[in-house]
Amino acid sequence: MTELNCYLITGLSGAGKSHALQAFEDLGVHCVDNLPGELVESFVELSLKRASEKSDIALILDVRERRFVQEFPGIVDQIKQPGVNLEIIFLEASRQELLRRYRESRRPHPLAVDQDLETAIELEEKLLAPVRQQADQVLDTTRINIHQLKTVLADRCSTMPQKKFVLSLVSFGFKNNVPGYLDLLFDCRMLPNPHYHPELREKTGIENDIEDFMEQQPETSEYFNKLVSFLKTVVRLYQKTDKHALSVGLGCTGGRHRSVCLVEKIAEVFRDVEELELSITHRDIHGSG
Repeated sequence: MTELNCYLITGLSGAGKSHALQAFEDLGVHCVDNLPGELVESFVELSLKRASEKSDIALILDVRERRFVQEFPGIVDQIKQPGVNLEIIFLEASRQELLRRYRESRRPHPLAVDQDLETAIELEEKLLAPVRQQADQVLDTTRINIHQLKTVLADRCSTMPQKKFVLSLVSFGFKNNVPGYLDLLFDCRMLPNPHYHPELREKTGIENDIEDFMEQQPETSEYFNKLVSFLKTVVRLYQKTDKHALSVGLGCTGGRHRSVCLVEKIAEVFRDVEELELSITHRDIHGSG
């Protein structure tokens, strides 16, 4: 029987559902946003008839449909037809982050018709609680940017189409909290800190002066060599499994010097590895150190 992968994307307004849909679209998935609930079954049936190896579908369903919460269990049953693999992805973010995004975008919240934005966000959280419980994947996008979202989805969604294994390297500062989407996390705060050298304090880990400083420290060389050896083994073993991506985070205090430098050096090692796509993010490089 023909198999069709169906990704149902839902969650809180402002959490990045449209960006998630774009990530699937970039990978050749047929995407539809805000499809009326009564049309879902017909759309899935049509997609099954036209199914091929590259005809997976992704849908966004959310509170823009007035009876979405009440109809959601029935919609799920309609999608779960013979030959359909359904994966429900629920996106959320902290209230503070959702408030920030809405205030920056100046777009109206779908539930903020006769109430303030903060009340609307709180109400949506309560309304969608039963939907969240049915999700196969719950993804917190509070500290994830648009470019990282595709990597995270690739890692979380077992049936998401892939071209290459994605190795995502992330530098960050512990004082700004740990990214919530990492598979592996390494602490490099025990290494000598350029911040305490006035001539290096305002520089970042992508500059030669910081790299030279780090390479002169015996502790850094030992840490780096053992970490690279470990990561080579992990990546090789991951590539033999059904996982499509690996997110590795390195954290120092501020996220501007040590972690940045080490991520750049690790990237050099993996840059020419076949069948591997490299993603580099320096989350806190422009922070205060």
